[in-house]
Amino acid sequence: MSDLNNLYEPRVNVATFNDIEPIKECVDVTPRVFNTYLIDELGMTSKRACKIGKAIENLWEEAIYLDLENRSAIMDLTVAEILDLYGEQEGAYSSFYEAQRRYKKELLRND
Repeated sequence: MSDLNNLYEPRVNVATFNDIEPIKECVDVTPRVFNTYLIDELGMTSKRACKIGKAIENLWEEAIYLDLENRSAIMDLTVAEILDLYGEQEGAYSSFYEAQRRYKKELLRND
């Protein structure tokens, strides 16, 4: 794994599976293309992006093997809902949905 303190440079060229941008310049921590999106487009810090990027990569790798019945049980949930469900079952923080609702309400009030 690359040095997480210096992810912005140097970047590496990565082959993608799309015709729009077949070669993309990316941060050098897998999942490279997704982490680069989180940093460049969503403004996440490099460390935060790479940690959440790895978590989403792991979720994606497991979800592709679910049969349709098991997949349908979780696919209609928002990220906040599934994180709350996990937190409730594990006896941990489970207020992602409520916090997101309050955050969006505050944003609307400030516009």
